[in-house]
Amino acid sequence: MKIRTLYIIFIVLFSIVFSQIKSDPRMIGMGGAYVTLSEGYQCVGFNPANLAYGKQFSLNLLSGTTGFVNNFLSLKTYNEINGANLEDSNAEKYYPKADLLNLTAGEDLRFSANNHIPLPLINYSKGVIAITSDVLLISEISIPHSMMELSFVGNEIGKEYSFNAKENLLGVAEYGISLAVPYDNYAIGFTFKYLQGLFYVGIDQDSSYATFTMDSTAFYGDGRYLLRQAVGGSGIAMDIGFATKESAEGWRFGASLTNVFGSIQWNKPNFTRNQIGDSIEDILPFRQNEYFVFEYTINNVNGMAIVGEGSEYDSLFISDSYAVVETDTGLVRSEELSSEELLAMNLKEFSTDYPMFFRFGFSKRFKDNWLLASDLSTGFHNELNSYNKWKLSVGIEINRFKHCPIRVGYTLGGQNSNGLSFGSGLHFGPVKFDFGVALKNGFLLHTAKGFDLSFGLILNY
Repeated sequence: MKIRTLYIIFIVLFSIVFSQIKSDPRMIGMGGAYVTLSEGYQCVGFNPANLAYGKQFSLNLLSGTTGFVNNFLSLKTYNEINGANLEDSNAEKYYPKADLLNLTAGEDLRFSANNHIPLPLINYSKGVIAITSDVLLISEISIPHSMMELSFVGNEIGKEYSFNAKENLLGVAEYGISLAVPYDNYAIGFTFKYLQGLFYVGIDQDSSYATFTMDSTAFYGDGRYLLRQAVGGSGIAMDIGFATKESAEGWRFGASLTNVFGSIQWNKPNFTRNQIGDSIEDILPFRQNEYFVFEYTINNVNGMAIVGEGSEYDSLFISDSYAVVETDTGLVRSEELSSEELLAMNLKEFSTDYPMFFRFGFSKRFKDNWLLASDLSTGFHNELNSYNKWKLSVGIEINRFKHCPIRVGYTLGGQNSNGLSFGSGLHFGPVKFDFGVALKNGFLLHTAKGFDLSFGLILNY
């Protein structure tokens, strides 16, 4: 039980460190305004139609993106809360509890991050064709707002509090082949992807719940969490893009749908499970496709029940945890089953949706060596970092200096409210080094609630 508890804590902490937003330093420097600007292999995942324009050859030498964002804490907020009195308004340093709860605007406390790793030397484009290979780690975690209410304000009589937490962690190796078809004044592009599911861990929202209620005499509640785990999966996805040729006045327009039809099937034979499933299983407390269930019940607990004579705590607070597998007939306890028996069972398959996005926008190139770009984008599912909230991105790139571009970007809306970004690089012949930095949920370093950092070294001509 102790090992399993540590495992769950590890999964939660891991998800705070990694997740996926496919990006590169130029995109980050431009605030995400990229649907008409992406070039070469870097347009895969944004707009494959851009393969018809720009450089004839591009190759990834070394690149990566990392970052972190939350909707609660910034350096400024931390300094205001640290050491503050939450009760006494006359204290030298006072921070009202109401202001503390309002930091998330009544929403759940969310943490996410990003780490996108394009594999070196395997991501390249030649003319209108691109081959790409990426390792993506997609995660999210949210803590119910009701837990903050109970912690800082206390419980309200008769109110039912929900503790429905969200946790998803998905590892995928994404392989894509892209093609652009140019016409006189525009081009269309397609990317066909194979999704090699590496692992999945997540709380099943349909099978999990947790409540807490207090009336005038006692408090009570019950809950059940089903944590799914799977090793090895497979799926497909598709990108569709449209882009216009740059006009004589410098205008371009574009739109794209990424990861259309994207999903990953788990609990069935596949390359990952067959080749490395046993190795992954050896370092985990659960076996392949074995799930974890935690249940609890709180029975009419009050002061007399706790301190009264003959009180039995085991009858007041009841909890149980066990491992299960899922078959066509339902969940089956697996603690007494051997690995051979598990392999012989007909496990039920399940799937996870792959994040899908829609983008459209424009760019305008000016003769004095600078350009303006803007995108509108949204996700669809409200999970795995794809949110159905529109985001506006605006970016400016200045190329007056031959070897050193300067980029500034701004975002508004979406899941992370607003942000400011900038980027630059060193370009000498076909070798280009770029970097980008973005502040999230704020415009200054001490007010931002997250950041993105990205660098890239590519061969481009």
